[in-house]
Amino acid sequence: MQHLKEKTYPSSYSMALSLVFFIVLFLFNYLLFDFKLIRSFDDIKTFDLIIISLTTFRLVRLFVYDSVAQYIRDWFLELKEVKIDGKIMIERNKPQGGLKRLMTDLLGCPWCTSVWIAMFATFVYLFLPGLYFAYLVFAISGVASFIQISINRIGWQAEYKKTLTLNEQSSSSRNSKGSCNS
Repeated sequence: MQHLKEKTYPSSYSMALSLVFFIVLFLFNYLLFDFKLIRSFDDIKTFDLIIISLTTFRLVRLFVYDSVAQYIRDWFLELKEVKIDGKIMIERNKPQGGLKRLMTDLLGCPWCTSVWIAMFATFVYLFLPGLYFAYLVFAISGVASFIQISINRIGWQAEYKKTLTLNEQSSSSRNSKGSCNS
C-alpha cells in the first residue's frame, strides 16, 4: 500500500511568520536585558528551566491534542456539518492556503507549536514573576500528563503483545488439529 502526502511549498505566510519569529525573539532578548530582568542567561536557575519546560510541554499538549482546546483549532479549519445515520457530525478539513492553512499546520505540529509557546512562556515567566503559581500548576499538570502518556503506552504494548500471543496460540491449535499423527 502506497502512502501519498500532499506536496507543499513555502508560502509567503510561512516566510512572514519566520520573520516575525526572529523579530519577536530579538525584542524578547532586548526587553529581558533592557529591563534588567536577567543580566545573563546564567541567571536562569535549573529549577526555573524545568518549570518553564514542563509548562511548555503541558501547553503544547493543550493546544495541539486536548479536546478542550478543539474550538481554538476549529477557528482555522473549514467546518461542515454532515448527517450520518441520523446523527449530525462535524467534518474538519484543512483550508487550501492562506493564513488559516498556516495556523492549521502550526497547531497540528507539536514541534512547531512548542517553539512559539516556549518563547512566549519564557518571556512571561521572566517578565511577570507574579504568575509563578500558574506556571507551577501547568508544570505539575505536565508531569501528570507525561505519567499518563507513559502508562497508556505500557498498556497499549501489553494489549498488543497479548493479541500477538492469542493469534499465535490460535494459529498453532489450528495447525495441530490438521496434522495427522500415525
